[in-house]
Amino acid sequence: MADIKLQEITSEINGQVWECIVPSAKAEKYAAAFNTSNLRNMNNNKTVLRIIADHPPMADASQVQPNLEDLYLFYFKGGTEE
Repeated sequence: MADIKLQEITSEINGQVWECIVPSAKAEKYAAAFNTSNLRNMNNNKTVLRIIADHPPMADASQVQPNLEDLYLFYFKGGTEE
């Protein structure tokens, strides 16, 4: 099992992980509205949201390669739902 590559493990959510850049002041609002796996602050009052969704969550969303954190969120919704 140690030989399994990350791309194989996360292949189920290929095409469902997006990054969006939003104003930092609105980042929490957007994060609450979407299935967000990560927030990364930039130094120009912008925040990058990493979102799990079937379709682009915003017009300027960029599709990115899934990672293990994304896969966890996909299955367990970050532990926020029962």
